[in-house]
Amino acid sequence: MFLCMSLNPAIDKLVRLQHPNRGHVNRAMEATEAPGGKAANVAMVLRTLGADPLWMGFTGGRTGSALVEGLQELSIRVEAVPTASATRMNMEILENEGGVTEILEPGGASKAEELRTLEEAYKSTLRKSAGKMTVILSGSLPPGVPEDYYRPLIELGHQFGVACLGTPAVNH
Repeated sequence: MFLCMSLNPAIDKLVRLQHPNRGHVNRAMEATEAPGGKAANVAMVLRTLGADPLWMGFTGGRTGSALVEGLQELSIRVEAVPTASATRMNMEILENEGGVTEILEPGGASKAEELRTLEEAYKSTLRKSAGKMTVILSGSLPPGVPEDYYRPLIELGHQFGVACLGTPAVNH
C-alpha cells in the first residue's frame, strides 16, 4: 500500500494560447483543470501502474472539493483533512510554439490545529497499515509550516515500521 501525502496540494489549470501577447488580452484556445501537486501526481502515476494508493492532504473551499472529486474520479482513495484556507490553484500556460509558463500560488497558511488533525489522521492510517505501507511525502509546504516538517512525519512512520520517502520540501 502507498500513502501519498500532500500539505500544499493544488488544482492545476492548463491554459493553451495560440500566440501569447504579453500585456494584452489573450484568448485561450483551451482550458482544463486537474488534481495537482507533487503527491497527487505520484498517486496518479501509481494508479496508472496498477497500485491502489491513498492520497492524504489538506483541502479547503471549492478548489479542495474539486481536488477530492478529481482524484476519486481517477479511482484514487482520498483522506482529506479540511482547512480554513482554500486549496491553491496553479496555472500552466502552454504556447503553441512550445513555451511553457507556470504560475504557482503559495497556498494558505496552515494553522497548528490543522497540522495536529493531519498528524492524527496520519497516525491512524499508520496503525491500520500494520507496517505494510510506503509513505511518500512530496511537494511544497504551505506558508508557516517549518521547512523540516517532513522529518517528524518520516520519524513517526518509522516508529510504525513503514518505509518513508520524502522529497526536500520548499515553502511557498
